[in-house]
Amino acid sequence: MSPGLPGPALALGLLALLLLLLPGTRSDCGPLPKLNYAIPSDMDWIEGFPVDTQVTYKCRDGFFKIPGKSDTVVCLSNSQWSNINEFCGQYLKTLSFIPKVTKRSFLMSNVWD
Repeated sequence: MSPGLPGPALALGLLALLLLLLPGTRSDCGPLPKLNYAIPSDMDWIEGFPVDTQVTYKCRDGFFKIPGKSDTVVCLSNSQWSNINEFCGQYLKTLSFIPKVTKRSFLMSNVWD
């Protein structure tokens, strides 16, 4: 066999590689869903998620995860993210002034009423 043109196997391999590099030919999911009160736990990876990739979110400061609600999305085989609903609740703001009630002040208020 003389050196010359590459064999058909090499040409097919290069063609397959090119097809994989073209946008939209891989079954990756696009950008992550945006949530009002949560952000992805790992911000290092923001695009090009392969099928079956799971991404977990964490609640923003001032919010807490509601038990029983999912905080994870999955890249599905149709290149879409699984559904996710808001799963964070907001902490109640505390009063800046709470009167101190003691046994004596409670008893005195009952005497005068």
